[in-house]
Amino acid sequence: MNLRGILHSPLFHFFALGALIFIVFAALEDEPTAAPPGEIILTEQDASRLVQQFTATWNREPTRQELDGLMRSWALEEANVREALALGLDRGDAVIRQRLNQKIRFLAESGAAALEANDAILQSYLDEAPERFLQPARIAFDQIMLPPDAAVDEVRAALESGAAPSELGSPSLLPPSVPITPAPIIDRTFGERFHEALVDLPKGRWEGPVKSGYGQHLVRVTDRTDAFLPPLSEIRDRVEAEWRALQMREMRETFGQALLDRYSVTLPDAEKVLNQ
Repeated sequence: MNLRGILHSPLFHFFALGALIFIVFAALEDEPTAAPPGEIILTEQDASRLVQQFTATWNREPTRQELDGLMRSWALEEANVREALALGLDRGDAVIRQRLNQKIRFLAESGAAALEANDAILQSYLDEAPERFLQPARIAFDQIMLPPDAAVDEVRAALESGAAPSELGSPSLLPPSVPITPAPIIDRTFGERFHEALVDLPKGRWEGPVKSGYGQHLVRVTDRTDAFLPPLSEIRDRVEAEWRALQMREMRETFGQALLDRYSVTLPDAEKVLNQ
């Protein structure tokens, strides 16, 4: 076939059109150029996308510290994905990038499940953070809600003389008598810091007024226990669960940092990205 015949051939037109589409697509492609092996590079343009995603979620731009965290998370995700692919974790599993990242994180944390949690280790963990396992203070009390125009001293005197609390207080849905109850539950029922106002009240006497989220009360404390730390034997399961969760977090952080250290990570300046 001569040159004229080739130029008029439908097959030639097909390949020419394909080549033209390829050239135009390559020219318009806005994906970042593939980084050399061993390098992780986040362009300013892609960092701006992180800002846009954050803004769309939280209705505000990230702070510099938050953007630094987002970019480091991106780099760690990229490193995790590469390692996952190198280990063949993607074979036969049509999952997205986050799934591969999740698999690497599971591998990083898996060692925590094999750690032995004997009593000595758990007791040491308990001793380091006893405030995490304290049983809250508890208190029992009677209460009446005072009418807005009540003469407090007269109501108190009537109560001390044996008058029925139900005849002196304003009607409410609050319980007139509260059994021994943890402080957080009392605060959820009567309002924030209500328990705190009862801590120093003497037992067996009507005191107040004490302010709640609903109004003013006279209160008679009938029983109380201080916050205390149970022995390990009583809370072993909870201590072990929190100890193991800590090991998983530490393993994940150590593994992630070691993984990033294997790469040359280039991230744009957060301040520059935010000021674009």
